Amino acid sequence: MLVRIFAMLLFDLAGFIARAQSLDEQLVGRWQAEGFPSMEMIFRADHTYIGRSERYVSTGSWRVHGNRLTTVSSSPSSGEEGTDTCRVVIRGDRLFLGLHETIKNSHGRQIGKAEQWMQGLTYKRVR
Repeated sequence: MLVRIFAMLLFDLAGFIARAQSLDEQLVGRWQAEGFPSMEMIFRADHTYIGRSERYVSTGSWRVHGNRLTTVSSSPSSGEEGTDTCRVVIRGDRLFLGLHETIKNSHGRQIGKAEQWMQGLTYKRVR
């Protein structure tokens, strides 16, 4: 009986620790798009990321403010930079990204208008 109570307390403690992690800490890792096995995002603890699929590779930096994720990708050869912001929610081993707003810059100046788009993908943590 005592072992069972101890096991329940450990389980509750593990759940509390998981909830206490910041969104930054929860985001770190490798995430694969459900239904698209070649599409993945890797968020590193040093706030760099890699996004890749069969057709593209995107690298850059990331940060979280509240429930908003911002990624910044750049191309040193062209001087272009893209900033993407979206709402982020993590529930267990699932990552949900909301409406995206992308702004492209070249040599420090915005190119065109901000574009809004919905990715509509759910990612699952890859262990």
